[in-house]
Amino acid sequence: MKILARIINKINKSIHPIFDILLDSIINSDYNRKVILLPRRYDIVAWTALWYAAFQLLNKSENTDYNNLSFEKGQKVLFNGVVCKFVSIDLEAKTISLSVKTSKKSEVTHTVPLSKVAKLLPVGPEVPLTITKSWLANIEPIDNPLVADISSSIDIAVITNSNLFNTAYEKIKKTYNEVYSLINCAKLNNDGELTSLDNKYGTGIPACLLSSDVFRLYNFIDSYDILPEYILIDGSKHVLDDMSQFQEMILEKEIPTTVFIEHNEYRNIKNFRDLGFQIIKEEQWNSNLQLSSRTHFNYINHMFRTADNLNISPVVFPNNNLLKAFSMLKDFFSIYRHAGNKIGEIWNEMFYDLYLTALSVIQTEQNINDRTQELTRLFGNHSSYYTLISAQKLINEEKQRLKNQNEKAQYIRDFIKTQAGVKTAVVVKNDYELKKCWDYWRDVLKNNLKYVEIVTPRAFLKGYKPYEKIIITGYLGRKSLNQIIRSYSCDDIYVLLWEHEMKNYFTSYLKSFNKTLSNNRIVQQKTDLLSVSLTPSEIQLINKMEPDKIEFRLNYNLYRNFVATKNDSNVDEAILIEFEGGFYGFFTPSYPFYKISSSQINKGEINTNMLSKTDAKGLEDGDRVIYIRSSSEKIREIVDQELKENNYFYLRETAELWQRALRTKYREKHGNFDELYRVLKRHGLKRNKITVKNWLNRGVIGPANLDDIDIIANATDYQPLKNSLLQVKDSILRLRSAHIQAFSILENEILQNINDSYNQIASGIEIDYRRKLYQSLVVKRFSKKLLKVKKAHVNKIYEGKESYLWQG
Repeated sequence: MKILARIINKINKSIHPIFDILLDSIINSDYNRKVILLPRRYDIVAWTALWYAAFQLLNKSENTDYNNLSFEKGQKVLFNGVVCKFVSIDLEAKTISLSVKTSKKSEVTHTVPLSKVAKLLPVGPEVPLTITKSWLANIEPIDNPLVADISSSIDIAVITNSNLFNTAYEKIKKTYNEVYSLINCAKLNNDGELTSLDNKYGTGIPACLLSSDVFRLYNFIDSYDILPEYILIDGSKHVLDDMSQFQEMILEKEIPTTVFIEHNEYRNIKNFRDLGFQIIKEEQWNSNLQLSSRTHFNYINHMFRTADNLNISPVVFPNNNLLKAFSMLKDFFSIYRHAGNKIGEIWNEMFYDLYLTALSVIQTEQNINDRTQELTRLFGNHSSYYTLISAQKLINEEKQRLKNQNEKAQYIRDFIKTQAGVKTAVVVKNDYELKKCWDYWRDVLKNNLKYVEIVTPRAFLKGYKPYEKIIITGYLGRKSLNQIIRSYSCDDIYVLLWEHEMKNYFTSYLKSFNKTLSNNRIVQQKTDLLSVSLTPSEIQLINKMEPDKIEFRLNYNLYRNFVATKNDSNVDEAILIEFEGGFYGFFTPSYPFYKISSSQINKGEINTNMLSKTDAKGLEDGDRVIYIRSSSEKIREIVDQELKENNYFYLRETAELWQRALRTKYREKHGNFDELYRVLKRHGLKRNKITVKNWLNRGVIGPANLDDIDIIANATDYQPLKNSLLQVKDSILRLRSAHIQAFSILENEILQNINDSYNQIASGIEIDYRRKLYQSLVVKRFSKKLLKVKKAHVNKIYEGKESYLWQG
C-alpha cells in the first residue's frame, strides 16, 4: 500500500488493497486513456476518486510555499484542529497571526511560529469558528506540516452515482478523519453549478468535482472553460451514449481519462480500443491482490472470489411436447419471418405462449389458446396451417400436463427441502411471476422458505446481494442471465432448462458468454446435451428468436403509429421506455424524472432527500421513478402566476429577448441551423452545437454563461436585445431564482401527494393516476436508439395491452 500508506501515515488494514493497485494504475502510467475492467464496479470508482484527490493534495502540500499562500484577511482556516480566521503571515519573523474565538462575542489574535503549524487548510464561510481559550502554539514543532492553499484547479472530476459517492465520502469523514481533511469536494447540481458537499471548503475551485452524468460536466467545461486535470468515469454508457461529444469535449482537449467498466460491459471494449484506450484487465494485476479477511470491504472480496470460481450448472429436463413445438415454430420462422404483419403477429403470440409455458414453475391452471378460426382464415388448407395448429396443440397439451406434473417445480421443492439453512435465491422473470410463485410456494413449503428469496433479475442490478445458491427457473433471455451471473452474487448457480431451452438458447448463450472473457472461469456441469453444436446460421436464427426481441416485436404494433414518417415535419428525437404494468412512452433524452428509493419511503418520513432528479437517458432497468406531467410547464405556470400578481411579468418578456434574437436570425437563415451556428462562431462563440440547439428550446431561461448574450446580440444585430443587455441579464437571474422557488413548491406538493397516497405508491402503480400530477413507475427496459417521433406523442405516458407486455 505505498500510495495509501502515504495518505494514512500507517497502513490501515480496513483499506482494501485494490485501491492501491488502482491508484498505481492511474498515477504511474504512461497512458492518458485507460479502461479498467472489473467484475463489478460497485462504489469502487467513488472511493478511488476520493483517495486520488487526497493523494494529490498531499503532494501539493509537500511543495507549499508560505510566500505564495493566497489567503485573504478574514479567510476561515483549520489550524491544528481549530477553526479560526487568517490575519497575516510574517515571513521574516516566520510567524502566522490568526484570530481565535474565545467566547460568543470576543476574539483574540494569536501569533504562532510557523514551526508549530501541523495543519493549515482553508474552510468554507459556513463552518463555525471553534471557541477555545487554549493557546494555539502549545504543541510540539512539526517536521512535515500539512499546508494547503485555496484550490486553483480541479485535480479530478468523477462521473458516478451521487448516492454512492456521498456514502463513501461520509464513511471517510467518520472513519478516516485525516484523509477527510485532505479532500475538497463539490458537485454539479441540476443547473450545472458548483455546490459544496458539506461547506468544508467554500472558496476557490474544488480539487474533486462530482457529476452524476457526463453531460453536466460537458456543460460546465463549455460554460466556464475550466478543465479538470483528470477524469474518472464510472461505466461505459457515459461515453458511448454520445461518442462524438465525448471526443470533442474530453479527448480533443487531451484530458487524461480512465473509464471503469465491468464484465457485463465487455462487449464495449472494442469501442474504447478504437478511441486509443489502453485496456487493463484484472488478471494483469490480480496476482498482486491479497484479499484480507479483516477488511471492511467484504463485497469486493466476495466479487473477486466468485468471479474466479464461478460454477454454472444446467439442470436439463426432457420435454417432447415443447421440443417439437419449438422446432415447428423455428422452422416456420426461418421461412416466413419476412411475411406480412398479421402472420408475424400470430407467430410472435404463439412463440411467446410457448416461452411463458416453459418458464412456469408452479402447478396451477394456465390459459388454453384456440387459434383454429384465425389460422383457417389466414392460411386455408396450406401446410402452414397444419404446422401452426399442431404446434399450438402441443403447447396446450403441455399446459395441461404441467398442471399435474412439473419437473422444474419438483426440482425446486426437493432442492429447498434438502438444502435447509442455505441462503438461496430463486429467480423468476418478472414481478407478476414473483407474486404467483410466492403465493404458491408459501402454501407448498411453509416453514422451509425461511432462507429462500424469490426474486427477479432486477434484484441483481444494484448493490451487493450475496447468496450461497441461485436457482434460475429457465432461459430468461441473455440480458437477464448476464445481470444474474455477472452480479457475482453467488458462485454456485443452477439453471433449470427444458430440452429445447438447452439445445437452442442456452448452448448459444454459453458460447457468447465464454467469448467475452479471456480467461475461462466458467465451470459447466458435464451433460450430454452440452455437446450440442450449432452452426453459425443456426445461432444467428436463434438470436433473432430471443424472447426479448419477440416481446418487442409484439409491442411494435402499439408503437408504430407514434413513429414519424418521412412526410412528418413536426418531430422530436426520443427514446422508447417501457415500464412495469404495461406503461410506456417516448421521451427526449433530457426529459426530467425523479428517482425514488423504496427503502427510503417510510410513512411519516417523507422528505426531499428521497427524490433525486435525473433525465430520461440516465435511467436504468429497475429504477422506481416519479413521472410529473409537464413539470416544466407546471413550474412556468407557477412562476408566471406569481409574476402577474406582483406586476413583474415584464421580467419574462425581457428575459426572452436573447432567444427572440436567435430565432429571428434562425428564420433569416431559412431554418438552416448550421448557418446560424457559423454566424455565432464568427462572432466569438465557444459553445458546441448541442448547447446552441438547446438554446432554441422554449424552456431555456438563459445561457449558463450570461456573457454569451453579448455575442448573440452582436451576431444577430437584434436591436431590442442590444438596447437592453443589462436588463436581459438581470431578468434571467431573477427568473432562475423564481423557477428554483417554484420547483420547491411543486416538489412539496408532490411529496405531500406521495405521503397522502403512500399505500398505493408502495405497492406499485398509483390508483387513478390519470387525475394525478405525478405517477409512480418502475423502469422495465428502454431502447437506447433515438427514434423520430411525432412531437404530439413525446414525453407522455401511454398504457399498453397487458396481454402483450410482461405483467409487473
